[in-house]
Amino acid sequence: MKGLLISSSSRRTVIYMSQTGAPASRRGHATTKTSSYRHSLLTALLDPVEASAYLNAALEDSPEAFLKALKNVAQARTMAQVAKEAGIQRETLYRAFSEQGNPTFETLSSVLGALGMKLSIAPNDSTIPMNLTATAKSA
Repeated sequence: MKGLLISSSSRRTVIYMSQTGAPASRRGHATTKTSSYRHSLLTALLDPVEASAYLNAALEDSPEAFLKALKNVAQARTMAQVAKEAGIQRETLYRAFSEQGNPTFETLSSVLGALGMKLSIAPNDSTIPMNLTATAKSA
């Protein structure tokens, strides 16, 4: 059976279609299956490319959004497993990513490493490229 995705803001509904494209029916009704937004998000965050795009978007928004997003990615991969691979107690991770949390750089690096990711620094888009050769010659 093929699935046709119908989205709303908080739930995702899949209507299963038969091979001919007609709705699969039980007593004349289309069969539907719904999944929560959270479940769909955590499933999507299992993909490293999706997770990194999600984290980068959150980082551009705010530090709080980034920590919430990082917590979501860790939960998608099972918090206990991420904590074990990062060498951190699970409770410490939850505390670090709580609203009052303030994780250290070491904690962030360890968690990102356990997720197969790393921090990266890049110039702002508005930064004018410097000519290092001209700067070195004038010194």
